[in-house]
Amino acid sequence: ILRLWNPVQGRWYLTVEEVGTAQVQEAARADQEADQADQETARARRAEAAREKEAARADQEAARARQAEAEIARLQALLRRQGQAPRDPLD
Repeated sequence: ILRLWNPVQGRWYLTVEEVGTAQVQEAARADQEADQADQETARARRAEAAREKEAARADQEAARARQAEAEIARLQALLRRQGQAPRDPLD
């Protein structure tokens, strides 16, 4: 095999076969990087969906707490109107 030397770069020029192999390897590497990027995007989307679901759950819990507090206040007002003093449930 006849090979040519590049004295500026201090290395041999690649043969046609080596260039073809390098291109195939580079394409495989690019495909692998694209797959990894797709997987990372999917992970990020799943994480965002989980955060949104948790935020919605927290909002629902806060709404239930507000409703419970409003019901307590309503019942306490009803007791006061009936002349009874509402008791502190922690006593």
